[in-house]
Amino acid sequence: MISFDSEKSLEKFIVECFAVDKKCIINDEAYDACLSQFSLGDYGIPDLIFHSKLCNNGEDFITIHIVELKNEQIKAKDIAQISRYKTYIQRMYEDSDLNIDLKCSLIVPKGVSSNSDACYLVNACEDSIDVYEFSLDPRNGIEFQMVYGFHKSDASPEQFEKLIKTIKRGF
Repeated sequence: MISFDSEKSLEKFIVECFAVDKKCIINDEAYDACLSQFSLGDYGIPDLIFHSKLCNNGEDFITIHIVELKNEQIKAKDIAQISRYKTYIQRMYEDSDLNIDLKCSLIVPKGVSSNSDACYLVNACEDSIDVYEFSLDPRNGIEFQMVYGFHKSDASPEQFEKLIKTIKRGF
């Protein structure tokens, strides 16, 4: 499988694609601008921040899409990292009169191990952090696909049924 030689190369590629048509190639959404390596103070430095502003009836609506890129298997610290960025934005606008639509995405190579504990953290954050796997193909180029619902391949309903029966006996 073909891969980027570094996260920096992946970041540069995404930014260059954005410069062509103002669309984020990860989720195919249009934005006004893209910031690269923008410091959020003590909360860290996300790889990319896509953003847009829409004014409707004199009211500003801001869309912020924070993207953290990884060129390796997903780890628990990666989930913590993007959660820090999300926390920063939420804390900064909760006391303001801004209308912000916040999206957070973690980008990882295709084939993320579904048996990694980090994947279960993603499940717990499913409504707040999107995970996209990317793959490179010499014929088809780059592809981003949202992934979710990680589970063990040997999960069996029998153990769950046994748990429920045990719990019900306690009533």
